[in-house]
Amino acid sequence: MSCRHLLDRKQRAFESRPDKDRLIDRINSGRQALDEFLDRFPFHRKPEKIHELTPEKLFNPGSDDYFFLWIGWRLKALGAIGLGDANVFRNAADSLDQFKKLLLLVVDGSKSLAEKIDATWEDVTGFGRDRQIAKKIVASYFPAETLPIFNTEHMEYFAKHLQVDIDAESRQKYNLHYADVTLKVGQKWELLTEALLERKDHHEALRAKDNVYFMYVLYFTPPAPLPNNLL
Repeated sequence: MSCRHLLDRKQRAFESRPDKDRLIDRINSGRQALDEFLDRFPFHRKPEKIHELTPEKLFNPGSDDYFFLWIGWRLKALGAIGLGDANVFRNAADSLDQFKKLLLLVVDGSKSLAEKIDATWEDVTGFGRDRQIAKKIVASYFPAETLPIFNTEHMEYFAKHLQVDIDAESRQKYNLHYADVTLKVGQKWELLTEALLERKDHHEALRAKDNVYFMYVLYFTPPAPLPNNLL
């Protein structure tokens, strides 16, 4: 079955879900929350404001407005991140100067997705490995350029289901096999994002939808939908 037919089937399955309206309402509420977040933390438009961040503006449990409250919870409808321990956000507040440098890189429109994710996030304890928090921050500031799926294994699953030859794509883009140990997390995310969004853009109905809708279509339809914590 071709990729187009696979996407046809998945979109029809999503649109016929009895809870589809509830899911669409959740997407819309997420979009409204994103607008509010970008008004409060407009670093993509005014990167100089990053220098005004304090530890309390980053992580302040009990407060109803701090940066990671939005990234970790209020923007969950637009892509959830795996959090082993919410104290990982405290680590960013404790490494404020380093986090500011990383955030300046995130909002730099001249940098690639790979460059943003493969920066020195490991300098903030808990932000390394699959770098899901970094991906979520990037996606929040650049929703049109990103697919809000932050687990690498999930991205690989969906790409393979849609018959993307990941290894061939990797060799063409990076001159490296996808399994090469030197291929970095950010490079994989950029590669898989581009591959999946290319398939979306070649599908007439999905092309008219945003990337969050596409993410919901992928997660909330068979075959074997992966566990997620979007709801």
